[in-house]
Amino acid sequence: MAGETTPKKTEGANAELVRQMFLAGESMHVENFVKFYNDDALYQFSNFPVVYGPQGIINASQAFLATVPK
Repeated sequence: MAGETTPKKTEGANAELVRQMFLAGESMHVENFVKFYNDDALYQFSNFPVVYGPQGIINASQAFLATVPK
């Protein structure tokens, strides 16, 4: 239609960083995934409780990762 425009696909400055973080998470190697978080990070996966910092993410992820086929 006249006057309509197609939105341009733009990526923010952090798009590549976010892509890398998701790849690290999907690799199922939590030690690589937590490198993207500071010590004061608050993290919540799905309906699981909020955890704090990289060590909290590692601790909370161990039980979950044990149930997921690699």
